[in-house]
Amino acid sequence: MANLTLQMYDLIEKMFDTTRRQRVGYRQRPQREAVLKYLAAYPDGVNPSQIADHLGLARPAVTAMIASMEDENLLTRAMNQTDKRRMDVKITEAGLQQKEELVKSSQKCASALVKHLGEDDSKEFLRIMAKVEDFMSQR
Repeated sequence: MANLTLQMYDLIEKMFDTTRRQRVGYRQRPQREAVLKYLAAYPDGVNPSQIADHLGLARPAVTAMIASMEDENLLTRAMNQTDKRRMDVKITEAGLQQKEELVKSSQKCASALVKHLGEDDSKEFLRIMAKVEDFMSQR
């Protein structure tokens, strides 16, 4: 059942990530969560335009979000060492901790859903949601 829970978590996260990129202005919190996840995958940092492209958001909106998250010590901005015209954004320890808390919370939710649905319905849900994710990614 634990493997089924992980599969469900992975599929739900993939589905929500696809939805977030397509629905500009979807809600601030999921976008901030997506920024933390993205930055965690790039410990050397990325530039704000890469974040905007990944999320499918306008650069000014991402700049404002980055400023807010920097105020909360979730990430840092610094001038790129090789190209002084470029700004690098990196996740902080506090940002990594918050991202991990979000992952644990999502996994707990997926586990509860598996318990609620049972094994057979959970497998059916995964089959159907894979179709939904495939559909959404092609739009």
